[in-house]
Amino acid sequence: MLAEKDCADCHGDDGLGDYDRPPIAGMNPQKHLKELMDYKTGKRIDENDDMDVADLTMQDMVDLAAYYATLPPPAKKK
Repeated sequence: MLAEKDCADCHGDDGLGDYDRPPIAGMNPQKHLKELMDYKTGKRIDENDDMDVADLTMQDMVDLAAYYATLPPPAKKK
């Protein structure tokens, strides 16, 4: 699965991120897709230089955005 191969290393298996990566679980799929497309086109740059979307197809990005939208978002901080 693409999520396990391409996203989980940085955003975690649950998509909740870690100390230097934002969560993507529960993210709006349209927003997520736009961000992925921005990385792919170079409109947005990954500061850590390890975002690898070059080989993702449009369908891959749609599927990833849809998948992460189904995961529970991080708990809101009080």
